[in-house]
Amino acid sequence: MYTGLSTVANLMAARHTLFRDTVLEGAIYFGRTLGEEVKHRKVVEEIIDFLEMENIRHDEVGLLGLSAVCEKKSYKDIKHYKRRKRWLG
Repeated sequence: MYTGLSTVANLMAARHTLFRDTVLEGAIYFGRTLGEEVKHRKVVEEIIDFLEMENIRHDEVGLLGLSAVCEKKSYKDIKHYKRRKRWLG
C-alpha cells in the first residue's frame, strides 16, 4: 500500500502485475498499453463499487483509518464476487 496515493491509484498499482505490455510500450503509452489501462481501470471501479468505497475513492490512503477501509463485506461475499466477475484476469 502506497500511503501517499489515492485509493484508486493503489488499486491500479496492485493490478500493475497483470498488465501485459512491454517497457517500450509503457513508455510510449499508446495502443495496447492504453487499452489495458482502460480495462484495468474499469475493474478497479467495479471493485470500488462492490466494496462501497465511493466516498474514499480519491482520499489519500495514508490518512484513512482502518474503519474507513473495512466495511460490511465478508470474505465469502468477496470470494464469490471475484469468481463471478473474473477480477484477476
